[in-house]
Formats: sequence, C-alpha cells, structure tokens
Amino acid sequence: MKLIFDPDTLNSLVNRIDNLNASSNPLWGKMSVNQMLAHCSLTFEYNNGQRQAKVRPILRFLLRPTMRKTILSKKPYKKNGPTAPYFKVPNPESFELEKTRLITNLTQYSKNGPPKAEAIEHVWLGHLSAEDWSWLMFKHLNHHLEQFNV
Repeated sequence: MKLIFDPDTLNSLVNRIDNLNASSNPLWGKMSVNQMLAHCSLTFEYNNGQRQAKVRPILRFLLRPTMRKTILSKKPYKKNGPTAPYFKVPNPESFELEKTRLITNLTQYSKNGPPKAEAIEHVWLGHLSAEDWSWLMFKHLNHHLEQFNV
C-alpha cells in the first residue's frame, strides 16, 4: 500500500504530474487535463481543512458503509465513476496554474503529515487514521494520473 506521507511516494507523484502537458488527453472520462488537476487540488483542499463540504446527514448514515468499502479498499476506483458536485470544476484556470496548485497542495498535505490528517473529518467517513487518509489520497490521485496515462 503506497502512502502519500512517504517522501518517495510524494516524489513519484510530483514527477508523474510533471509529465502532464496542456494537450494531455484522458484514456477515459470527460475531464480535461485542467479540470482533472483542479479537481485533484480541491480534494486536497477539502482534506486539508481549507474547504468544507456539506452532505445531508441521512445520506451520510445510509451510504457510509458502502463509501468506506469503496474509498478505502485496495481495489482501484472504477473508470467513469460519478464525481461529487463539490469536486466538479467546470472552468479551471490555465494548465500551468492548475499544475502548480496541485503540486503545492499535494506537497503541503504530505508535509503536514499524520497529525494534521487525523484532525480532519472526512465528509463521508468521519475521522480516519493517518494511514487511511494517506492511502485514500494516494489512491484518488493515482486514479486520475492513470486516467491521463502518467
């Protein structure tokens, strides 16, 4: 299991992001490369505590068991899965700006480490261990980098 708090994993992810370019096309899905970069940045901003997502309590209660299994399992995310409305970015900034933003957010998240991660409550799952946070953040970003073949 790769963990985003590991410096080698962080460096590998940054290198993969650096391999993207403004004309990179997805192997699946509808997001442009700019939208994907912005989308991934948002996940770090929410999971860094910089933004707050709202989910109706009844949905959280009903979907938590399914979400936990999907989000934290070692099984890769399915291609073309739905994106939560608060993670959609219809009008991203320029490629270079979004790329820099993602690398900055990723690096900050990794360097903040376990104590900061454990202090943040996941919108669906509540409080998680640092290892769970690290894994799910890696898994999500890896999914989108694979989507763009890097």
